[in-house]
Amino acid sequence: DILSPADYPHQGGKDCTSDKALQRGDHPGPCRMLAIHFGTIATGDSVIKEASLRDKYANDPELNILYFEMEAAGLMNNFPCLVIRGIGDYCDSHTNNNWHKYNTLPAASYAWELLEILNPKSIIHLPSLAVALGDN
Repeated sequence: DILSPADYPHQGGKDCTSDKALQRGDHPGPCRMLAIHFGTIATGDSVIKEASLRDKYANDPELNILYFEMEAAGLMNNFPCLVIRGIGDYCDSHTNNNWHKYNTLPAASYAWELLEILNPKSIIHLPSLAVALGDN
């Protein structure tokens, strides 16, 4: 897991070098615990590969953005829903698919557990997201 500075774009090639990697303190080693983060997922129709643009939006306290993604953008326009995501990259030019095999199981497990405890009869009476946000 390598996090590069926002002002250091990918230099080309298959792998990213770690000579510019940010030092993030001691890593406790492999973690076997599932971590769930709650926050705003920003969605759009294009991939963000500029870390400085990512940081601009992520550091805006009014937006409170935790994660960026592009797959739910088209869905959300026609089908309001809850998006549960496994986080797999840093939304920069160093993106690769190495972490995808690790992020899908926790997201699926969380979705399963959520569906296990939800009561469909109580959910039907909740206001829609558009009404709750005042977008009607």
